[in-house]
Amino acid sequence: MSLTESARRPGSRAEETHTAMSTTPPTLSERVLASVTTRTSRRVRDLAVEVGSDRVTLRGRADSYHVKQLALHGAREVVPTLRLDNAIVVG
Repeated sequence: MSLTESARRPGSRAEETHTAMSTTPPTLSERVLASVTTRTSRRVRDLAVEVGSDRVTLRGRADSYHVKQLALHGAREVVPTLRLDNAIVVG
């Protein structure tokens, strides 16, 4: 059993199938993923969110440092107190 959960943006290879009538609340990683995706207007490619016991890590690729910073702010809205590692690569 792992203490880490991760999520990927819909459409990625790691996408899981969910029914439209699902009543399961979103996981923390899914909430962070949704917030970052909205805040960056989907401008982070290959976006992944990893949640550990004491930190949240963002991974992906962005075209500018501005988008990387927007991703950080989007994640911070969901997890204001956890350590946040922004491993999004610019280029």
